[in-house]
Amino acid sequence: KIFRISCENMIKKFPNLFLVYSFVNQGTLSLSIAISKNLTTKINAQEIIKQLIEKIGGRGGGQPHLAQLNNIALDQKDNIKQSIMKLLTLHN
Repeated sequence: KIFRISCENMIKKFPNLFLVYSFVNQGTLSLSIAISKNLTTKINAQEIIKQLIEKIGGRGGGQPHLAQLNNIALDQKDNIKQSIMKLLTLHN
C-alpha cells in the first residue's frame, strides 16, 4: 500500500512522468508502472502490464495511470527493461 501511495504522489508532483519501479518480494520480482494522468491518452500502464505478462509471465493489472505486475521469475529481470522499451516504441 505504501508503494502505491508513493507512486501516486510522484505522478501528481511531476506532470510528464513515466515511472517503472521494481523490487524483489519473497523471491520473485514485482514492478509498478506509474504514468502522469495527462500522458494516459498516449500510454496506458494497464495495457503495458498486460503485454508484459504475455512476454515475461507473472500476474498483474491496474488502471491506465498505475498498474502492477507481481510474481515475475527472477531470471526475467534482464528482459523487463527491453520489453518495456519495445512496448513504448510501439506506442509512439
